[in-house]
Amino acid sequence: MKRFTFFTALMVLMVALLGVACGDPKPEEPKTIAVTGVTLSPASKVLAPGDSVQLTATVAPEDADDKSVVWSSSKESVATVSDEGLVSAVSEGSATITVKTVDGEKTATCKITVESVPAAVEGVAINKQEIELAPGQTEQLEAIISPENAENKDVRWLSSNYDVANVGRTTGLVTAKANGEATITVKTVDGEKTATCVVKVITPIESISLSSTSATLIPEATLTLVATVLPETASNKNYSWSSSNEAVAKVEDGVVTAVAVGEATISATTEAGGKAATCKIVVAEPTTQIKAISFNITVSQNDATNSWSQRRDAIVKFIEAENPDVIGMQEVTGHQLSYLKDALLGYDHYGVDRGGSNNGFERTSIMYNKQTVEVLDKGTFWLSPTPDTPSKSWSDATTTQLELYYGGKDSQKYHRPCTWIKFKCKSDNKVFFYYNTHLEYGYHAMLGEYPQELGLMGQTAREKGVALIVERIKQQAVNGEVVIFGGDMNQVANDKCFNAAWEYGMKSGRATAESVLSEQNRNSITWNDYDASAHDKEDKNNYSPNSWNMIDHFFLKNCNAVEFRTIRDTNYGGELKGKDNGSYMADHFPILMVFEM
Repeated sequence: MKRFTFFTALMVLMVALLGVACGDPKPEEPKTIAVTGVTLSPASKVLAPGDSVQLTATVAPEDADDKSVVWSSSKESVATVSDEGLVSAVSEGSATITVKTVDGEKTATCKITVESVPAAVEGVAINKQEIELAPGQTEQLEAIISPENAENKDVRWLSSNYDVANVGRTTGLVTAKANGEATITVKTVDGEKTATCVVKVITPIESISLSSTSATLIPEATLTLVATVLPETASNKNYSWSSSNEAVAKVEDGVVTAVAVGEATISATTEAGGKAATCKIVVAEPTTQIKAISFNITVSQNDATNSWSQRRDAIVKFIEAENPDVIGMQEVTGHQLSYLKDALLGYDHYGVDRGGSNNGFERTSIMYNKQTVEVLDKGTFWLSPTPDTPSKSWSDATTTQLELYYGGKDSQKYHRPCTWIKFKCKSDNKVFFYYNTHLEYGYHAMLGEYPQELGLMGQTAREKGVALIVERIKQQAVNGEVVIFGGDMNQVANDKCFNAAWEYGMKSGRATAESVLSEQNRNSITWNDYDASAHDKEDKNNYSPNSWNMIDHFFLKNCNAVEFRTIRDTNYGGELKGKDNGSYMADHFPILMVFEM
């Protein structure tokens, strides 16, 4: 039994040792399969800009362990390639797309050729959809064709209204013709695709003005303002009214209503362009003030500098700026009055020719503001022995004097009318008379230097003329009405020819006015003969009440002069052209008086 056991153990040991010696061998590591090559499909391709193609890289052998690749383009401005091999055409040209294996850096290429492929027109647009032009202006329109590579990009341009806007058939250049609206259409030759642009032709507003720039009203009084928009052809002439202080003055459709004492500015503002014109409104207590002007307009001169056409616009600007109620005019012709009436909105006039006819020759007329005063009565008489018929004035000249001064007996003296109007103020119904005349002229005592043989020629006519006017005033102003007597008197203020006026109780507006620019202005010469500087120097009385060329005057009764001015502005908005660099309105300076009643 023991023997068997030993033997058995020995066998077990031998088997174990044998098992160790004859156990499983160590396993071998797996072999790596390397990349042997790569190919691209397709090997070449022609594309149009914007097109793309997917390239396929085939790595050999199929069971290669690392089949990853890297893509690149030889010219990315022509064609680009993504990490997945998607090629995108950029612009015309050639580029080589290369694929390279990471394992072994095996490569393959594809030649990409980018060419523009003719394409049909798909659509058209215009660079602007709407434009605004003034007549005569131009605008270049551009047609935008799609696609970019369309083969035929020719277009034709059309206008729906060639009277409003013209367009070059092949150029697209738009020319505005007249106010209105037109549609410009562009049409492609290929496919007849269309696009449109709306053209609005608009004449812009240059200015707006009002019939009055200032006015004084009493509470509850009204004033109608008229706005003028220029040019006449402006497309949008709409404007709106406003008041800076409606507690003082309101405005509706140009009708200003005074509310209470104070000041307000009435404005008219254009809808297009925001242009504005204003009128200063002063609302005062019911004391009535009337602004009067006496102005020797002077018949038209033949020289270019002082002709009516050179002076008339300055006169209009002067009157518009002052906005007087009454203007007594001397030496004004029918055509001059017609021009002033047309230019001055709201004014009318009355007067007859010197000789009593209506042929448009020289007149002694009264122009008046229809918005502030109303004519109750009117008439004309002549400063002569027969005042109710057209007739010439008295004469104190001898034949020799007439020949020396006038150049001949037949021109010895003129018809000298006096024009009068009975007015009623629209603000408060107060009444006043206005007498306007042009007394006989000739040498007078204040000159001091004149041919002795001429004497005081014209003096008798002036004295008798003033006396006649005073008599007519007494006959007409019988209820104590206010009377204004003004004009070109051809004599200095304190001359004895005015004795009849002084004796009747009239007073000088110049001498008694409460407000003047200066004493020098109060006593300024009024006849300038288009050369004021020379006549100022010749004035031997040095701006005294006896200034020898101070011959235009106002006389008044039953009222007070609150302001007096000699308008010496020689360039009322006009170009400087006069003898002393002034564009004179006339050979007389106008005088202005504000009287209160």
